[in-house]
Amino acid sequence: MTSPLMPLLLGVALIAGAITLNVQRARIHADDVRGVRALRAELDSVRALASAATSREDSTQLAGIVARRATLLARREFHVPSRQEAIDGWWSHRGPGTLIAACGAGLVALSLLQFRRSRPR
Repeated sequence: MTSPLMPLLLGVALIAGAITLNVQRARIHADDVRGVRALRAELDSVRALASAATSREDSTQLAGIVARRATLLARREFHVPSRQEAIDGWWSHRGPGTLIAACGAGLVALSLLQFRRSRPR
């Protein structure tokens, strides 16, 4: 007879893993959003310096810095909406988090049924 402990542990691990993965992804996304805000603030300050530059060399140098920072900001901003959409859909009706947790709950229920059946009467 198979042990009902294995499906129980696997089910609990699946549920805990789905929750942990969602929390981790949300934390990474929040860090990215904060980073984008910081890069925007830096870009705005460099643009202000560039617009107030008095010499041609300063203006040219600051224009290069503005272009590099704008490129860096665009690269970082590109992934933010798609990551937010994935995080929002994690616990949706057919989202991956829901499916993983449902499989885990099914395994827990199966193991509880096995425990109940294997109990001596």
